[in-house]
Amino acid sequence: MKDLTTSVVALLVSEACNIGMAPVINPNLEALTRARLVHVDQYYLRADTIAAANAALIEPQARAPIVQHWGRSS
Repeated sequence: MKDLTTSVVALLVSEACNIGMAPVINPNLEALTRARLVHVDQYYLRADTIAAANAALIEPQARAPIVQHWGRSS
């Protein structure tokens, strides 16, 4: 699928910012049409793939020295 990365990133940003799909739709760009984004959302962004991606990001983040101080009471 041409420009799949653009579609996936647009959907991930819309979910991460909790803004919904509407702000990232652009009918002039194939990768950002409503139909394309709905298709990519249904077939590429699944709970199991998002959970796997989160785990891959969280694990190295947890090893960062600053993280040991987050959430501590002063």
